[in-house]
Amino acid sequence: MIGRLARWRRALTARERFLVDLAAAITAAVVLVYGVVLPLGAAFDAAARRHTEVVRRTAAIEAVVRALDAAPRRTPALRRAGGPLDQALSASAQAAGFVVTAIEPRGPALVHAVIGGARAGAAFAWLERLDGEGLVIESLRASPAPDGALSLDMVVRAR
Repeated sequence: MIGRLARWRRALTARERFLVDLAAAITAAVVLVYGVVLPLGAAFDAAARRHTEVVRRTAAIEAVVRALDAAPRRTPALRRAGGPLDQALSASAQAAGFVVTAIEPRGPALVHAVIGGARAGAAFAWLERLDGEGLVIESLRASPAPDGALSLDMVVRAR
């Protein structure tokens, strides 16, 4: 095969040989640029963007951790107030603007509660605040409603 190609090339005139060589060089350059250089450059750029984003997220997480470590420890509001856990959870939910559909004590330190019609952002912010009030969420099921609200079915215990 190579021998036939070499014989064919030798049979060409000098001008034809120059044009064939030029076409081969241009083809090789185009394949090199579009097949190797540009894809590698795009991959490196994408990797650099992902790395920058990860560094930013890591810095933000570390700042939050440092702030939490520096925050003074406080006694949860539920421990200070005393009283039954179901009443404290119901009061906290109502203070956050939620309607408690059902609440069922399951012992002195465990409560099953159902909250309906809660906006997702407000609901998860309230769930986060529960930790500061001395409550731990044992289980949580958030079901979306057709109107975009959430129904929360959860089991909460006191710390």
